[in-house]
Amino acid sequence: MIKGADWAHQIMRSRYLTDFSYAKQNIANSSIWIGLKDEVNQLVDDSYSCIDRGDGTFFWRDDWLGYKLVDKLKIHSYMHDFLNFSVHDYFYDDVWHFSTAFVNRFPEVVADILLLPMNGGKDVRFWKHSVRGEVSAALAFSRKCHRFPEVNWGKWIWEPFILVRRSILCWRVIHGRLPTLDILVRQGLVAPNGCSLCFESGESISHVLWNCSKVKPIWREFLSWFDKAPLGDCLDIHLFLVLAWATKFSLQILSFWKAGVITIL
Repeated sequence: MIKGADWAHQIMRSRYLTDFSYAKQNIANSSIWIGLKDEVNQLVDDSYSCIDRGDGTFFWRDDWLGYKLVDKLKIHSYMHDFLNFSVHDYFYDDVWHFSTAFVNRFPEVVADILLLPMNGGKDVRFWKHSVRGEVSAALAFSRKCHRFPEVNWGKWIWEPFILVRRSILCWRVIHGRLPTLDILVRQGLVAPNGCSLCFESGESISHVLWNCSKVKPIWREFLSWFDKAPLGDCLDIHLFLVLAWATKFSLQILSFWKAGVITIL
């Protein structure tokens, strides 16, 4: 919408953007613009301008020198809305027009400005997060989405031969999201913290699913089927799962191993 030259882009720009490609504050008869305008402004802030004439670029607020002057000169944010001068307001008749005070106080900035060629053409805006400088809906969506860390157990628990509810339970165990009494007590529940199966210890995820005297025989029997009795010496369920993921089997036996571990949970 910002750079396109066809009629659709021109209509969108005239309706939704100011002359400097920033989002208009209010659009009549638009129910979605309230949510979109902040995203458009962020898109503009993440771009930089390649200027030729300077009439489409903010002198103070746009990135056209490799930095924004409001950032470089540490101008307070409450002043930004008043700095609506374009580059063309300072460059006309092929000459830069700066006050003596500006030149004396910011000689480095003036030197950077004088190095830029001004050809009198049309300003072009490039997006920083694209190799070609162009923005698309797919790239913007990918940029906006949260990135989650990759985990080595994801493909292990989500298998077509495992019931989804079992996979979800395993996911909750890994992330400590089961509502066991120790967690509920920390969240403010007033209740005695005791295992309802063995009545021998406090109720926690590791205890209920691994260390409880009523549960251990089930795991011991299951591990004996695969000749993996030493895994039964793990201190908690999380360590056991880490070792279970690393256990090597043939593809056929591995499917039974995965299904067994997750189903017993």
